[in-house]
Amino acid sequence: MAPPSLEYIAHAPPSHYTLAFVPFLYNQKSFLELKNYSTQSFYAVDHERQTVIARIHFAIQIYLDGQKQAISLPESPFGSLEGAVLWPIEQILAFVNYVTSALAKQDCTHVEIRHYLTSYSENAHDIARAFQHAHFVKSISMVNHHIAVDQQGLSDKMSAGQRGKLKKCLQTGFAVGHESPEKLAEVYLFIEASYRHRQRTLSMPLPSLEKQAHTLEIFSVYDRGKRVSACIAVRVTETILYTFYYTALPDYQSYSPTVLLLKFIYQHCQSNHITILDLGTSTTESVQRFKARMGGIPSLKDTFSLVLTT
Repeated sequence: MAPPSLEYIAHAPPSHYTLAFVPFLYNQKSFLELKNYSTQSFYAVDHERQTVIARIHFAIQIYLDGQKQAISLPESPFGSLEGAVLWPIEQILAFVNYVTSALAKQDCTHVEIRHYLTSYSENAHDIARAFQHAHFVKSISMVNHHIAVDQQGLSDKMSAGQRGKLKKCLQTGFAVGHESPEKLAEVYLFIEASYRHRQRTLSMPLPSLEKQAHTLEIFSVYDRGKRVSACIAVRVTETILYTFYYTALPDYQSYSPTVLLLKFIYQHCQSNHITILDLGTSTTESVQRFKARMGGIPSLKDTFSLVLTT
């Protein structure tokens, strides 16, 4: 049974209320303010304990035909509902039903929730179950790989072929290191040029990244002073590091310096109490194979959708 002091609200709670969960970067106010859209937020609050038990943010998009869609969240790896670990699924479901009812009253016709990996949170699975009990369906499931960071070295997790490439990089004398924040623009332009060569674009402009520089980790591999591979990673929480952008020069494909890069990043995680190194989603089988050979554990990043009746 829900405590009598529990309330569901569609406005910001008092500023002194504390969160009963570890927040993800993408749902933080400072990150959302970088976006070109405003958000509609919902909270489950316990007034007696002055805590926020759960929250979810949406961007409301209006299409040419007048239909409104609520998305949690566009232009981010995910959004979804964050909640206290021990929050019962019955209360999660009640909150989800409150949210969808409120969105229907705002004339939204569709709801889309981009959920995070189940490895990200102890209650991620229960939250996903609550979505399905509330008649959401899985509309998209993308393959994601992450590496569980423990005392074991990454060399022991990767395939024999990847260990051979690592050895080749080390024998060639490649240097790898943690870059200072002042290198962000330089590394961003390096990655942008590499993406452009492969007819891809970066999802986030440099000025927006610069505003979140304190959440970023930057790494590079050098061949005699020449940068040949680089990564801009995001500290999603204190224990999760997400490899937001990473690439290598096409001329160095035979060396695969990204193997050396990821090994160094893994060691950085070990030294900084980071337990999940998220390699992100993959749309091609070749990239999926590379991440698996690096020791990546496959899982699905699901998007849940619901058609509302007003």
